[in-house]
Amino acid sequence: MKRSIRPLLAVLFGVLALGLIVIAIRGGIRAVRPEPMEMPDEVYDALNSRQFSLDGVTYTLPLPVQELMATGWEGYAGAPRDLKRAANPLEPGHIRNAWLQNDSTAENVLEISFLEVYFFNFAEEALPLSEVHIVQISPHRGWPDVGWIPDTEIVFPGNVVIGSTRNEVLAALGTPDERRGDAHYIYSTEHAEMRIIFSNRLVLRMYLHYLGGNLGAEHNR
Repeated sequence: MKRSIRPLLAVLFGVLALGLIVIAIRGGIRAVRPEPMEMPDEVYDALNSRQFSLDGVTYTLPLPVQELMATGWEGYAGAPRDLKRAANPLEPGHIRNAWLQNDSTAENVLEISFLEVYFFNFAEEALPLSEVHIVQISPHRGWPDVGWIPDTEIVFPGNVVIGSTRNEVLAALGTPDERRGDAHYIYSTEHAEMRIIFSNRLVLRMYLHYLGGNLGAEHNR
């Protein structure tokens, strides 16, 4: 009887030892997972102050529309080409989505750079779009789904540009505050939010948004 039990005990001990090994291996795998990376202080400060660069010039959100008009940007979709037009002004406390273009004389739409923007009226009276502020900005090229034109350079905090790799974004900005799958990262500070959308591990879209306390306004598109 004793002899018949010994093989059974040996099998049981073997199974127990194998289970302990598997547990140890799994614990080791969990232990080597990378820790979340924090955003560097200087990048946090730049994002929190809503700074970005367009063609080598640094701007800050909220951005007076007139500053971009002075460099040749004008209305395209959702806004009159001449942003000074009084028709369809923006009411106080309202926000409106529109597109700006940098070259209305180009024959090929793919030669035009576009900025998708949100206008906001901080004043107490209705104003033409030329006199309000931009509170969100996103670069596009040609038609919205085409990409970005190289001769118009826009750089977001952390030196993120259209075409940056996912690893470059993580190295510059750290672990995102929110992920929506593997293709949508969101970074937030007290006064700003930056959204990055990837395609094939490259930045396809990026949005910089001013989180002002008085932007809980109605949408007027």
